[in-house]
Amino acid sequence: MIAITETEHLNMIQNIEMIVRSDRVFENCYDKDSSEVIKWTEYFTKRANIPEIFGEVGKRISTKKFLHTEIVGTFWHHFSALAPQVMSIASARVDNNFMRHYIVQILFEELGTRNHKLIHPDLFLDAIESIGVTTKRRNELVSKHLSKLGFNELSRIMNEAKSNSEILGILLGLEIDANENIQAIFQALTFNEEATQKIKNTPFFKIHRIAEDEHIRLDVANFLRFCGSDDEREKFSQGFDKSVIFWKKYWDAMASIIDSEAIV
Repeated sequence: MIAITETEHLNMIQNIEMIVRSDRVFENCYDKDSSEVIKWTEYFTKRANIPEIFGEVGKRISTKKFLHTEIVGTFWHHFSALAPQVMSIASARVDNNFMRHYIVQILFEELGTRNHKLIHPDLFLDAIESIGVTTKRRNELVSKHLSKLGFNELSRIMNEAKSNSEILGILLGLEIDANENIQAIFQALTFNEEATQKIKNTPFFKIHRIAEDEHIRLDVANFLRFCGSDDEREKFSQGFDKSVIFWKKYWDAMASIIDSEAIV
């Protein structure tokens, strides 16, 4: 990977902040200060029971080991690369461009907005390579464990969603624990002081410390904007729950992989 320059890094940060600010300007109803956005964000956060998602893996990564860095880094890179594909499926499957417009806002950021050097999976790969996670080790872990992470299941639930509302619910479910995902990854990657200093200053982590709350707000706003009936909200919630189940299985699998690699 070719690391971005410091100038590109600063421009990227300014661009992300501009996107967040301008979206608030043009969002007449559902900005982050909207009482409905706050209410439903709290509701879905509670519904997800986020602490339970990280219960097992949290016990492992609370101890600093390079093994945890290799495993979490390897498989988060795979998720990060898959996420734009799943969002693309979602944008293709909804039945109107109005919904599609709001779905692609997050997808556009994941793919670097207008700069291909800022594609998020690539930034993450730069970050883990900077602290010593090698291609050889990643390939070894992938060949042994990739099937345990449930990525095929995630693509399946998006492909099989039966309504616009269910699709939108799946998307919020994938974002609802975004801040906790980033914190878990950060904890796993910072196995010593040198790694901590490198990781916290990478473009990937600087972007995600800024953008995740806005991604959640966008998905909650879609719930409010497009799911007005009881039936639509029920279907949205069903999709949301499927994503939460994915996350629980994903992080539990990560814990299991850590355990199995620790005794090799």
